[in-house]
Amino acid sequence: MKQTLFKSKSLGQVETGLTNLSFPARQCPYVIPLFDHKEYLDTDIDKSVRPPTNCVIPIAPSGPSDAPSPVQDAAPDSPASKGGFRKNLKSMFGIFLGLFSGLCNSFISLLVKFNDTRSIFEVSTYRFAVMIIPPTLLLIYHKKNPFAWKLVRSVGWVLVLRGVLGCGATFTRYYALQKLPLADASVIMFSSPVFVAIFSRIFLKEPFRWSHALAIVVTLTGCILVSRPPAIFGTLVAETSVDWNGRIWGYVASIASAMFTASVYVTIRHMKNLDSNFVLFYMAVIGLIVSAIVTGALNQFGPMNDPKEIGAFFGVGFLAWLSSESMVRALRLETASLIALLRTGDIVWAFIWQITIFKMMPHYFSIIGAVLVVLCVSLLSIKESISKLPAESRARLFVERMMRPANKLKEISCKGKARTKEQSPPVAPGPALHQ
Repeated sequence: MKQTLFKSKSLGQVETGLTNLSFPARQCPYVIPLFDHKEYLDTDIDKSVRPPTNCVIPIAPSGPSDAPSPVQDAAPDSPASKGGFRKNLKSMFGIFLGLFSGLCNSFISLLVKFNDTRSIFEVSTYRFAVMIIPPTLLLIYHKKNPFAWKLVRSVGWVLVLRGVLGCGATFTRYYALQKLPLADASVIMFSSPVFVAIFSRIFLKEPFRWSHALAIVVTLTGCILVSRPPAIFGTLVAETSVDWNGRIWGYVASIASAMFTASVYVTIRHMKNLDSNFVLFYMAVIGLIVSAIVTGALNQFGPMNDPKEIGAFFGVGFLAWLSSESMVRALRLETASLIALLRTGDIVWAFIWQITIFKMMPHYFSIIGAVLVVLCVSLLSIKESISKLPAESRARLFVERMMRPANKLKEISCKGKARTKEQSPPVAPGPALHQ
């Protein structure tokens, strides 16, 4: 195949009809046409080539191409290709860890639901006792002291607060799982990402947008549809055959668990640069102390003779550590908005376990409420992800085109183009040559 090739030393490019290949520029303002394909193959493009005396073609100055070179993309051994592959691989691994963390949480809820005859404080004691083992071994292996004075002086109070809030989230969650159906409790407790916006505004001074307020209203509506209190829905829709004195406290515990979990997320944001082993170690130590004291004061320790029960308690503790560690690793590899979106799978797993294992069909109002909560959290997560994209991104422009007027969109588009021009290096035009 015969093709026309031009070599521009003023721009440092070799131009064909298909693509632009970038090479080191040299200061020589002429263009050489090579019409013979054999001459192109025998020519070393890194060396100087004398132009024919009877053929000088003027060329208009042009800037470097913004599009990446297809030849560089096609090369499997190029650094850019390897970097893009590694980035995609890390992103896929972060998504997998986020899904795996949600699956571990669903297994924890399932095990707690099976052992609903035990006290929630007793279950929490065994959970924290098992959970303290992995971070302790990892800290010893890495030779890190969790009680170092520098660590305690800087973030000690935040670690203690995170442990106390974690205890509150664990106690209220287990109580809600014992009093409510698995799917209903999971839907209400999953509304915690919405409350994060409120606490982040209060404690971290993060912006509170209209989308956050709308998300809170929709989420609370979904929680009301799931709970179906008789005072709102009457006796025809509400379940009159259940003990509402105990169930109403289960719904209160679910909302309290969502708020405690949201507070935990805020403290984690405050300690985002701290090693996760320190955070999990302090949480396990404080949780073990608090739950053991409360269980002993209430005299709720019972004998454990059933191997299945012992295995269930050990599984709760190990899965709790595995879920927390997977979530921390996932947040390091992917954005928090995407991980929060993946956590909607917890509700799906809860409905699956309730239908297949406990043989309980959910109420249609519970399904509607679950859809509202999942949709609200998903849209909020997508909006947060879109807002972090560059101003010239097509995805961001498309979303803002749907949400803002046309004049606002033009301002955003102009800002994106101006930013692109500022980032591109200027190219000095060469003098026009005549024959």
